[in-house]
Amino acid sequence: MDTDENKTTDPRPGEKYMTFLEHLEDLRKCLLVSIGMVFGTTVLAFFFSDWLLKIFSKPIQGIVKLHTSSFAETFGVSIKLSVICGLFISFPVVLHQLWRFVSPGLYNKERKYLVRFIIWAWISFIIGGFFAYFAMIPVALQMMVRFTPAEIENTWFVSKYISLVMIMMLSCGLLFDTPLVILLLSRLGIINPRKLSKYRGYALLASFIIGAVLTPPDPITQTMLAVPLYVLFEISIWLAVLLGYGTKEETST
Repeated sequence: MDTDENKTTDPRPGEKYMTFLEHLEDLRKCLLVSIGMVFGTTVLAFFFSDWLLKIFSKPIQGIVKLHTSSFAETFGVSIKLSVICGLFISFPVVLHQLWRFVSPGLYNKERKYLVRFIIWAWISFIIGGFFAYFAMIPVALQMMVRFTPAEIENTWFVSKYISLVMIMMLSCGLLFDTPLVILLLSRLGIINPRKLSKYRGYALLASFIIGAVLTPPDPITQTMLAVPLYVLFEISIWLAVLLGYGTKEETST
């Protein structure tokens, strides 16, 4: 029996033991690289904050006028956009650092699944963000403006508008990763897609509840998010069944 408490257990083939202090040092390096990358890309994005604001304001052009209450609000919006874009740009590097830290503790099979999951999750996240930007946000804005009387001019605070856009894009990006999560859990044998298909009614209800929570209060926008979310749920179940995931044979391998 190994009495050295600083050593890890269950070594992976081809991997050497790492002490607890070595793990902490490795974690420190990964965090420093990740934080440094996020900070650097955020500073770089700040120099293009005016251009970023124009890009994110495009869906609202011709619909609603944006205004600001003070210089501090405009500066805060520039910082927010810079941080978001910095996180977006540096995300692959952050994932790589996370992968570098956890990969020594994984089996080759687990590494293969995790790499594929990270790549496709990032692609799905981008697709979801674009879906919100090009489809949901313009429709949501049109619906909200339609409820405003003709004698009242629509002028929105730029900070609130940017926050709305960011929430919708982030929400859609994360929700578009739902099929990948289901496929990964099915592949690892944690859930059974055939049993999961019995809860279609609950999934449909949950999709509309999520759509109501994450979108402006109009039925069209809520439906635009709920329907794709439920369709993605169905696609993930059928793919898992088609690939034979979640069966006893899969869980035993």
